[in-house]
Amino acid sequence: MMVIGSARPALSQVISTLSPAPAQESFFLYEVKLIEEFIERFNDDSDSYVRTQSRALLGTDSMINRRRMVRSLFDRRRPWTADTATFIAQVVSAPQPHFLDFTDTNWYAEVATTFACGGKQLPLTLLLHMARENGGVKWMIAGMSSFNCGTPAAIAPGGPPDYIPTSAYGTNFVVFHQVFTKGMHAASYFEPAVIASPRGQAFISAVQQGRATLQRIGTIRYHFFSIPGWQFSVDQIKRKETNTGWLITALQPLPPTEQQKALQQLLFR
Repeated sequence: MMVIGSARPALSQVISTLSPAPAQESFFLYEVKLIEEFIERFNDDSDSYVRTQSRALLGTDSMINRRRMVRSLFDRRRPWTADTATFIAQVVSAPQPHFLDFTDTNWYAEVATTFACGGKQLPLTLLLHMARENGGVKWMIAGMSSFNCGTPAAIAPGGPPDYIPTSAYGTNFVVFHQVFTKGMHAASYFEPAVIASPRGQAFISAVQQGRATLQRIGTIRYHFFSIPGWQFSVDQIKRKETNTGWLITALQPLPPTEQQKALQQLLFR
């Protein structure tokens, strides 16, 4: 991470002074532990964990500003480019800064899973986003990779309606073990475009009939299309240093005319 200025310490140095605790605990303080915390820091919310800890331990958070906070969310082991600087300048620029919203529908969780089918282990990537319904918000599956588990059958209505709660990210979507069961109610979990697609029909019918069973939930990655003109991805980086947790690992300019194409490539790769 580039140094912002000599007059003030970098954010990592500021945070390292917040507690005299052992090193592993100071890493935990700085680690971006959840994607919701990533969004709070990106927006520089007044009640973010870093700011509240700073006020509690130092009596002030005046040494923290949004530009520093956003810069600290990039994986510093990856090259710093002109695009990075341009992106940050756009995000924090007055009078029209840009923010992320946890309930927005234009960011996606990419979840790697493995299903058993006919004695084989089949990888499947699922793409979820937030969907609004009856005044509430829930996760819905908006895309998926191809899946081949025998001859597809017609999708049945399935059991009673249900939903994937917004909190599912906090447990790495372990709720999938309750979702992908024989007789599942497809409309509760899948967007209509997925249900209508050949790969969606193949997968949903295989689960409903008990031919495909969830074995493992693997890595998770997040993709954001929330900032005009940009797409960026966030991965969980685990290492014993202050630049750790959920960090931006990929950033690319994305003209508005290309956004829909890029999104479709992500959802149905």
